[in-house]
Amino acid sequence: MGDHHPIAPPPAAPPPRADLFLRIARALAPRPVQLGWFVLLALATRVAAWGDPNLFADELFYLQLGLRQHAGLLPYVDLWDRKGPGLFALYGLIAALPVPLIGYQVVATGFVVATAWAIQQLGERLGSRTGATWGATFYIVMLPLFGGIGGQAPVFYNLFIALAAMRVLRGQLVTAMLLAGLAASFKQTALAEGLFLGLWGLWQLRREDARRLIRLTLAMAAAGAAPLVLPGLGFAAIGHFAEFWYAMVTSNLVRTTNPGGDAAARATALAWIGLPLLLPAAAGLIWPRERGVAPGFVAGWVIAALVGLVLVPNFLLHYMLPLLLPLSLAAAAALDRPRAGTSYALAALLLVLLISPSFWFAPRQQSRAQMAALAAMVQRREPHPRLLVFLGPSYLYEMVGRYPPTPLFFPYLLGAASEDGTSWRDAAGEMRRVLAWQPQVVVVPAGLTPAMGNPRTVPLVLAYLRGCQRWGVETVSDFTASGQVIVYGDCKAGRSGGSPSGGGPATGR
Repeated sequence: MGDHHPIAPPPAAPPPRADLFLRIARALAPRPVQLGWFVLLALATRVAAWGDPNLFADELFYLQLGLRQHAGLLPYVDLWDRKGPGLFALYGLIAALPVPLIGYQVVATGFVVATAWAIQQLGERLGSRTGATWGATFYIVMLPLFGGIGGQAPVFYNLFIALAAMRVLRGQLVTAMLLAGLAASFKQTALAEGLFLGLWGLWQLRREDARRLIRLTLAMAAAGAAPLVLPGLGFAAIGHFAEFWYAMVTSNLVRTTNPGGDAAARATALAWIGLPLLLPAAAGLIWPRERGVAPGFVAGWVIAALVGLVLVPNFLLHYMLPLLLPLSLAAAAALDRPRAGTSYALAALLLVLLISPSFWFAPRQQSRAQMAALAAMVQRREPHPRLLVFLGPSYLYEMVGRYPPTPLFFPYLLGAASEDGTSWRDAAGEMRRVLAWQPQVVVVPAGLTPAMGNPRTVPLVLAYLRGCQRWGVETVSDFTASGQVIVYGDCKAGRSGGSPSGGGPATGR
């Protein structure tokens, strides 16, 4: 017999190179990496807008309201808006920061990171760890597309809704309703999401003792109502409950919705803008991966947020911001596939970032320069003017160191037909009062006509401008558009007047 020489097996092939997308998903798995990713992404997508004094009329108004609170002025009484007291309390705190114009955006960025982290925790609880990271990433990146690059109200209160959802899943229903009530104290439409979360939590306990459920329901209702009821009692104690009630309830009931008659077109545009997130969110809702909780939680939450959206069917860009939170969580289920989910997320996020306003550094720098030039134009001719900004950038008051002459200084309250009657002061009567104060400098949009705004107030302003000299024109650019404003000065009526009848501009009383 010949010698047997066993055939040696071939050397083992080296392990296949790990899939790129799988490696990316694994790299984002550790907690510190996730948090660092959220922080870096939030900073990168928001820093371009920091310090822009004309980013959005809404949030610059909120900041001014916060600043004026430090001078002793009261929301709803001396400074009018229909947003909730929680928002104004937060902006009052922000106004104490050394540089409030940048400070409010830094704080907003912190809220965005915290909300993304909450989405991560919620997604993991629903069984989608990798998908949760991408869902939270989508939340951060989609915010600027819908005007959430600064300090719009949902940028802040989405965090409270997310935390409320976490407490509901843990069975901490009273705490959850307190958090939902805080969200509603920023904007009342958040009540829809809070109501859903409360009802869903109670439904999970439907087999409990009836008396216990009644006590729990009463405690939840009290906790949810407290953030609005307690400020209301405070205003009642100082004799201003009527103004508070008008802002919280009446104004929202009498306001004009869909003034342009184009609600369907606006809603369609919002859907197209949100398509990169809507696609995985729809897939996640159709094929959910909820584990350990009753099916339908995320779907119900999305529906509740949609109800909040259609409660005021104007379908403005930033009205979409509350919906991004549950949609991002819904998308997590579809994106929880290390290869397919990660590849879609990277491609879609790249597309979003290419079209995103997050990196519009030049336009935002131009906006800062334009506002500085506008303020300089006013102060060169009139260092301490009695100033009226009508349908223009209201932060100009702050830049020239002047108080607004009316509680209704948010640009549209006196200037827009759709806002006529939405405050406790008659718009035309208030406009006459301000003009009787005899402003020395008036800033208005170029080409102002009654058709552009409130036909009861615009003619009053145009008549007043006939006694003024045209000082110059400046282009101003907010987040959505650019336009020209005209500065009028040397107003004949403004040479000798004092305060508006019934009080001075510092209080608006």
